[in-house]
Amino acid sequence: MVNKYDSITMKEKQIEMKKEEIMKQIGLPGCYTMLLHGQNKALFEITATTGSNLIPWAMKQRVIMAQGSEPKGESLPLHVAISFGHKEVVSFLIREYRQGSYAMNRANISPLYVVVEHHHLDLVKDMLHALVNDSDALAALWKGKSNAHAATKHQNKEMLRTILKYQRDLIKCTDEEGLTPVSYAAYNGFVDVVEYIIKK
Repeated sequence: MVNKYDSITMKEKQIEMKKEEIMKQIGLPGCYTMLLHGQNKALFEITATTGSNLIPWAMKQRVIMAQGSEPKGESLPLHVAISFGHKEVVSFLIREYRQGSYAMNRANISPLYVVVEHHHLDLVKDMLHALVNDSDALAALWKGKSNAHAATKHQNKEMLRTILKYQRDLIKCTDEEGLTPVSYAAYNGFVDVVEYIIKK
């Protein structure tokens, strides 16, 4: 008897077996189950162990969604993918649902903020470019932890330049202590950053 896995590579075998495992756990195909940290191990492993290989399949099966009715405060797939450094997954999810870039988790942190913290300048550019014509983006980004403050904290002028290029008004937002990015930079003695922001 021929095993259906005989003619495929070990990596392909791993992916096919993971698909079967996931479908057994969630029941019937088409079930709306979100990729949530700590709530469904099999779905979490889509991102954690196989990177982008299973994401397109999972989206088509409606096993995970880039957006939707996930329990309030839980991380979206974007948060998880960024945390594990799966840039291909992040790019895929941005294309599927750009608004996910500013969706907040329990800690009031957006995926965009996490990307800034991880110094992924290319992904920051991709996210902000995708949000250029999104009228809700600025208001949403004002509510969460400030991306401009994150770039200022790390004295990352190139990151700050990119953020201000796409969302100039974020330079006016304040943190929990009422400090704008330039005030935060001055308070911490980041002279170069203060000069950079003022010149901008």
